[in-house]
Amino acid sequence: MYEQMKEELLQAMRNILADNSKIITFTVYTKRQRFDAFIISQPDSFASPIFYFGDYFNSYMKNISPEDLAKEIVGIYYLSDNIGSLLNLAF
Repeated sequence: MYEQMKEELLQAMRNILADNSKIITFTVYTKRQRFDAFIISQPDSFASPIFYFGDYFNSYMKNISPEDLAKEIVGIYYLSDNIGSLLNLAF
């Protein structure tokens, strides 16, 4: 079920995001634990939070649709990117 959720969630986000967007998946290892994660990347974007698939799995199991989860994630992404742009931070 977990792998199915990941694929459905990735596809739902691709359906929402602009064509020049990328979703980069990776694995985080910490304290002997493994977490599947992803970020969203767009040209000229300021930043992206790290999203963890596990954070959304329980919602998926409670029949929250991948489309609704994707809307939440994309909203968080755009909010974080806009906050960074408003603060005009440079690294």
